[in-house]
Amino acid sequence: MKRTTALFALIFFVLGVYYPVVFAEINSLDDLRMLDDLPTAETFNLVSLFNPLHSIGYYRPLTIFSYYIDTVMLGFSPQAMHLENVLIHLVNTLLLFYSALLLFRLREKRVELAFLSAAVFALHPLNVESVAWISGRTDPLAALFVLAGLSCIALFMKSEKTAYLWLASLCCLLGSLAKETALFALPAFFLLVCMNDMLLSTVSKLSVKTAVVRRFLLLVVPFLTIGLLYVALRIKTVLFMSQLISPPTVQKAAVGASLSPFTVIYSFFTTVGFYVKKFIFPLPLNFAITHVSSIYGVVGIGVVLLTCYLSVKWRRNIAVQMLGASLIVMVSAFLISRAQIAWTPYAERYMYLPSLFLAIGVVDFFSLGSRIVSPRIATFLFFTLLSCMAGISTNRALIWQNNLTLYQDTHKKSPDFASINNELAVALIDNNQLSEATQQIELGKKAPNGGNMPLLCVNQALMLASDRKFLEAYTVLESSYAPGSIDTAHIEVVKAYLKLMELESVYCKDPRRLLKIYSKLATLHEFYYKKSGDTDHLYRAAQLAFIAHDNKHAHVLFETVAEKAPTTSMFKNFAKKMALKTAPAATSKGHSVPQE
Repeated sequence: MKRTTALFALIFFVLGVYYPVVFAEINSLDDLRMLDDLPTAETFNLVSLFNPLHSIGYYRPLTIFSYYIDTVMLGFSPQAMHLENVLIHLVNTLLLFYSALLLFRLREKRVELAFLSAAVFALHPLNVESVAWISGRTDPLAALFVLAGLSCIALFMKSEKTAYLWLASLCCLLGSLAKETALFALPAFFLLVCMNDMLLSTVSKLSVKTAVVRRFLLLVVPFLTIGLLYVALRIKTVLFMSQLISPPTVQKAAVGASLSPFTVIYSFFTTVGFYVKKFIFPLPLNFAITHVSSIYGVVGIGVVLLTCYLSVKWRRNIAVQMLGASLIVMVSAFLISRAQIAWTPYAERYMYLPSLFLAIGVVDFFSLGSRIVSPRIATFLFFTLLSCMAGISTNRALIWQNNLTLYQDTHKKSPDFASINNELAVALIDNNQLSEATQQIELGKKAPNGGNMPLLCVNQALMLASDRKFLEAYTVLESSYAPGSIDTAHIEVVKAYLKLMELESVYCKDPRRLLKIYSKLATLHEFYYKKSGDTDHLYRAAQLAFIAHDNKHAHVLFETVAEKAPTTSMFKNFAKKMALKTAPAATSKGHSVPQE
């Protein structure tokens, strides 16, 4: 097989399977919030974006920067953003092909083996979620740098130039700026280097152990240095995240419950067993995997023990090396399942990074077994497998095209997950199926793991408001937090209050009621400012206080906006003028609404 033929075939595979994704909608989960939170051209600060001290939670400046470039150059075109995801996956496929060529450099049919490895990765159904979801770009973007690092590791195996180790480590660091899990490639790469280093592999035959120690230190320094550098930059986040390791939120164990070492260890094996099974047999595909059977723990124990045995027995085997590397990267998926930092403890997208190692390993494993049968039969079996994968992935891409079809499919597979009831309700509202949406909201409230979920209440309130049933809408929102204490309310509940009151003020004909609405709106906008730091809301609070004839309070708010609003804010100068107008010494015969 020629390289050019393999390259064109891989391009055809990726674009052919993923073309439906280009026409997919913006997903209601995370995509809309992510786009709303993106900095504008006026507020964008590159230095601040890449400053790790400004982030305690997620630190993914490269991913945010890629979204920002999308919006600046392409507007908010969902088609363009989806296309970029597909193209990143295509580049990853071609990088995997190149890496596999280097790893299989001593094999007779290395082009064929590299092609099949890249094809398995390109077409595997588990990877559809990361590619089809705009917010899932974190995994493909991180994998791009990990694959570049894998190429460097393969070049080191060929030339033994330590510069390649430093390049591989730096690639992992760059990948971690897209998603933190890329950092787990550091120990995986070190494992590959150690298993292929001739000096370390002959340790038992050496009479002088000092040379081996020196060699080990030489190999470990690049990976250890980059790892410690990352930890030092994000020490606050590391300490914060270490406190979050607890049972998944969707399971029945109480948050913060004390876990025995056995429970944690078995949970790790369960995670490994589940994901290995999903790679071999990915069906059913599900966007919301809320729990897995504990029986996978037995599978995980078997996989880990087998890998350890094979690593000692046949450490030079590529299949064994790739399986070991994938298990190390898979530790990140286990940590996500324990820490409450994602909306589901398990997800298909968490296998995007491990799958690039597994794809190479599985192809190498079956290539050894294919010697038993004739080349024609082996070729037929491989392409039958690829055809099945392509068909499943294409169907999954079509499901991802539309929010309604996606969440209907997800609800069938996770019927007791309140978050899915909420997203399905949103999709039904968008399709003007209001009665069905109401039914989903009520089901979500009764779900054992959801209860009176704030987002469900928000969507129900907005539906009631569309029918001008404002009092009922307020009652629904009030049921989502502690009575009389809006401080405990979800931020989306506060935003819903603002929408409802602004809408009611448009239709309200009672002057007394209107003044009360303005007064409450002013209080809510001020509260929202304290939560978010958005001075635009404080300016609106000042406007409303002014309309409600509370000149003294309006003056204080206008002064605060004039002082704290960024220079790029269109309200800064208006606030200065209104602060002068509402000053105690100023005389005014009447009120007028300040204009933007």
